[in-house]
Amino acid sequence: MRTGLGKRYVTKQELFIWQAPSFNFELGADQLLARALEVGFVTRAGYDQDDVNLRKAVFEVNNEYPSPRWFAV
Repeated sequence: MRTGLGKRYVTKQELFIWQAPSFNFELGADQLLARALEVGFVTRAGYDQDDVNLRKAVFEVNNEYPSPRWFAV
């Protein structure tokens, strides 16, 4: 996880490692990322358009959420 000027950035894999325990590892990295994008927990901060699986994509974490357990409820 990278930080800069009060912002946090994660890759898909970092998001999975960070949040998978909240879902009892029932969601894969792609599913977790899709859910995070859907609810606005992360937004795309940059990515290579040739990277179909978003392996090198960077996502900005929305610091407005009160807890990292943002959508496990």
